[in-house]
Amino acid sequence: MVSSPRQSHPERSEASRIEASLDRSFTSFRMTTKVAIVGYGRVGKVLLKALPLAGWEVAALVTRQEVQGTKCSVLSSIKDLPDDVGLVILCLRDKDIAQALLDIQKSEISNQKFLCHTAGPQSAETLAPARDKGWQVMSWHPMQTFTGDDDVSILQGITFGIDGDETAVLVGERLARDLGGVPYRVPPELRREYHLGAVIACNLLIGLVGEAVELLKSTGMDEARALQAVTPLMQATIANIARKGLTESITGPVLRGDTATIERHLETLRQFPEAEKLYGLLSLALVKRLGDDVDRGALREMLEKQQ
Repeated sequence: MVSSPRQSHPERSEASRIEASLDRSFTSFRMTTKVAIVGYGRVGKVLLKALPLAGWEVAALVTRQEVQGTKCSVLSSIKDLPDDVGLVILCLRDKDIAQALLDIQKSEISNQKFLCHTAGPQSAETLAPARDKGWQVMSWHPMQTFTGDDDVSILQGITFGIDGDETAVLVGERLARDLGGVPYRVPPELRREYHLGAVIACNLLIGLVGEAVELLKSTGMDEARALQAVTPLMQATIANIARKGLTESITGPVLRGDTATIERHLETLRQFPEAEKLYGLLSLALVKRLGDDVDRGALREMLEKQQ
């Protein structure tokens, strides 16, 4: 049997060659670029630990806090940063970025360096004035919740929302991957929508769970016991969403179109008005996601009247 000749795919070969070239370039860039972290809050603390483990040299940390056990220089002002720093990461509250930007413009660092901030709702254009001194800028937001005592493993698999100057974005994408994350290019004009998605999935989830806990406390549980009760339920739900998607993870009376049970729930919730609003709004959202059948059509009509 004569084997057929292997087909050549020149476009794939070229793409592989370019990818390999970029990989070598970024490896060289990472090995020769010194990083400065500005701010020692929750994000800054994690990056100070994670970047060296990913092969990036952190040469300086700018903070007025006392820092123990770090090998990098600890400076009190951005204006003191050495000129050989190639990447500056602003891990600051949104309202503090403007002042940091003024200090950056007064510093001696220039010559095509990279500047980024980690604020979710702000695009790279927040840093646009730095371009006048040769900086390439980006917004580089780790979509994760940080509490201040986090291990570097918290960065594994998370999304980094990035926008900005093209070369800076390429650097940000490589940095995200080196840290175990997944980069995503956010359209600058949709930064608020991007950040709202993160906030609803994180902080507002805590508010929702808080309402559930209050209901369980009304049965005699204390808060710790209520959290013990709902945590496995939440974990299983999140696991189902990750494995099966949103619609396939819906269970309970909404899935069944059980209008009578939901009406009884709403009646009970009249003594908990905030929870009543949430229950009706979110139940209606689930019905809309599932789509109408005979039973859910009646349920949707009832919930829409309740709004």
